[in-house]
Amino acid sequence: AEHAASHAWADVWLAGIGWTSVDITNRQFASDCHCRLAVARDYDSASPVRGVRSGGGEESMEVSVQVQTSAQQ
Repeated sequence: AEHAASHAWADVWLAGIGWTSVDITNRQFASDCHCRLAVARDYDSASPVRGVRSGGGEESMEVSVQVQTSAQQ
């Protein structure tokens, strides 16, 4: 499936349920359609890009992620 947006979601501890992934952006619980690429305590530790920008000009960012299932060991 083609999706044009990447974003973060939170894992929260719910008493009686345990750890649950919540996608605040889309107002839903995370499902098998979500692909976990990084885990960290804050966004800076898991951000897809990092750096310092100086000067003017235009900028753009393009991301492509290919995912496939593999046999669990």
